[in-house]
Amino acid sequence: MLEAALEAIRSLALNVGNVNWPAIERAAMGIVSERSPEFGEIQAVQFALTSLGDGHSHLLPAPTAASNALHAEDADIPHAVLGRASYVALPRFVAMSDDASSRFASRVRMLLDTASARPDHCGWILDLRSNSGGNMYPMLAGLWPLLGDGDLGHFDFPSGRKAWGMESGSFPGRMPSLRALPPATPVLQRQRVALLIGPRTASSGEIVAIAFAGRHGVRSFGHQTAGQASANRAVPLPDGSILALTVAQVSDRSGRVYPQGIEPDVRLPLPAVAANSSDEVALAATAWLEEGCR
Repeated sequence: MLEAALEAIRSLALNVGNVNWPAIERAAMGIVSERSPEFGEIQAVQFALTSLGDGHSHLLPAPTAASNALHAEDADIPHAVLGRASYVALPRFVAMSDDASSRFASRVRMLLDTASARPDHCGWILDLRSNSGGNMYPMLAGLWPLLGDGDLGHFDFPSGRKAWGMESGSFPGRMPSLRALPPATPVLQRQRVALLIGPRTASSGEIVAIAFAGRHGVRSFGHQTAGQASANRAVPLPDGSILALTVAQVSDRSGRVYPQGIEPDVRLPLPAVAANSSDEVALAATAWLEEGCR
């Protein structure tokens, strides 16, 4: 397991060229020689990942990896009506299967379609404050009515930059095509969107926020995000665990990266209680959207 992990890190890790990797590898092998093989390998891999300094690479033990693979992601997607705005709290999504991905994205789209049909509907509040990441593609495919087709950002690999975005509402090669929802889609892409972000907005949750950067009519509210706006590659290891290895930075449509996290346009105090549709951040976003509805 350790040999496979070290080989993957050596070949793929974003930061491997920025650290003294030979010394780190020797130290990791030394940890195994000092401890029991199974415990030592886990500790050695975690040591090597921490030493990369990217703040995002991590090891999923076999039981956790198996649980994620089976996770159906049928949890509720909180939503509400705030004035004339529609509030949606997009949760994290960790499943990787095509079926689970399609179900999740379709549920998000249907929710948007239903909300947009209200006669007085005006604007969206997208709450990402509890979205700690997972699989970015179903999240963004679900939000396609608000984003549309085209490039939404870039993966910045050591070898160069690669754009990513949607075609016909899906990600080619990443998940099955989903049914579009006309005629609401063109209208939704022109409507205002208030993004709610905070320190628990991480990884793919941050990438969702980045996808909206550069879109007309978007303003973010809340607090700085976690600073994990980078792309991880899942590498299966022989013991059933998975190496979530950071292989690229993620930049927005203009090429801007966010290594320290995303700073909101409107910074507000962290809620004293769990974030929800009635806290100060959500109310500030509602007020901004109401101004645009006049």
